[in-house]
Amino acid sequence: MPLKAINNNDVAFANILHALGEFGKFQQRLVALIFIPGILLAFMYAECFVFADQKHYCNTSWILAVGPNLSEAEQLNLTLPRAHNGSFLTCLMYLPVPWDLESIIQFGLNHTATCQDGWVYPNSTTRSLINEFDLVCGKKPDEESLQSISMAGFLTGSLIFGLINDMLGRYPAILMSLLELTVFNFGTAFVSSLHQYFFFRFLVSQAAMGYTISSVCLATEWLVDNHRAHAIFLEHCFISVGVLSLMGLSYSLPHWRLLFLVGGAPMFLFIFYIWNLPESPRWLMTKRKVEEAKQVLCYAASVNKRIIPCNVLNKLQLPGNMTTEASVLDFYNNRHLRKLFLMTGCVWFTVNYIYFILIFKMRDFGMNLHIREASSSIMKVPIRLCCIVVLECKGRKWSLILTLTQTTIICGLLLVFQGTVHLATSLPTSLETSPVPWAGP
Repeated sequence: MPLKAINNNDVAFANILHALGEFGKFQQRLVALIFIPGILLAFMYAECFVFADQKHYCNTSWILAVGPNLSEAEQLNLTLPRAHNGSFLTCLMYLPVPWDLESIIQFGLNHTATCQDGWVYPNSTTRSLINEFDLVCGKKPDEESLQSISMAGFLTGSLIFGLINDMLGRYPAILMSLLELTVFNFGTAFVSSLHQYFFFRFLVSQAAMGYTISSVCLATEWLVDNHRAHAIFLEHCFISVGVLSLMGLSYSLPHWRLLFLVGGAPMFLFIFYIWNLPESPRWLMTKRKVEEAKQVLCYAASVNKRIIPCNVLNKLQLPGNMTTEASVLDFYNNRHLRKLFLMTGCVWFTVNYIYFILIFKMRDFGMNLHIREASSSIMKVPIRLCCIVVLECKGRKWSLILTLTQTTIICGLLLVFQGTVHLATSLPTSLETSPVPWAGP
């Protein structure tokens, strides 16, 4: 479609959307239908709970054959070596010997080796991936690797569902991403290996990104003015609520498979009610489906109990000549779009880089996992609500400048604070080890 025609249709769409009601019953139902499933998008962060650290020791049940009445403490004292600080070494054990219990107690064991018969988790009250697949002693994947799998899913999901949105429409893209999210999130509960788990989580991340893109596109193309920004902030608030729900489930359920079963089962309900979603009239116009676009707009007006004037509706039409097709190359040919794309891309890269660095480093503070996730999710809701006020008062440009400046100042203060803490902790050590000059009698 010609770019000029798209601009003309934008004006016509704005007039039509004002005529059918800026945020009537139809738009309210639309936002609710596509953003309520956003609560379940929080399962992208399930790795925080199913990979939680658990205390472990080598399985040394062999000694129970010669001393069946040994307590757990006695068993550990006889079969596990200790570190210099007196704690048990979690990845080493004494090799079994064909002695009786009295000889073992009298002479002790000397030859150590890595764990021969797996591990035990004496203080574990829940079943996680750690004790399911024995991801200890160097076998546990680091948090950066887990995050890389999710990032790869986000990247491929953006590319795949971006094309699906343009080729098939917003409505089919939402259904396809929601179906993929439902099947693979629920199916994660039935994986039999760690590699299968990673593959399923990759597809879940892909579907979550696809649903986010599709739902935001559909919502914003039905809304006008500040309602677009409100809808986007609302979706992110739903995700924060989902993280709190996920945290509660992980805390109360005794098995990691139940977490995905209980959390994934409600997704099947969304497959049925999501069929009530309409297609985007803007996308219909790009595919030259003018009559279908008018029918969808008239249906929306009837739900809002409004009437679109015929002269306003008839302005929504295609031109007679088709010259230039809109494509990705427009970002290269159009100087303004190219500059805007590069600047916003740099901002997104920088902000996301800082965000994930802070997320990774939060583990170094020794906070409880559930408290850390809960506090982060709770703080995001009022911050996003404040962003709505800032956007309405200062506009998009100055809001971006204000938030980036605030981020820069806070990151600078964190560096200063970290340097001060490091100096304070290292100062006593340096004073103890440095020679004290002789001051005389």
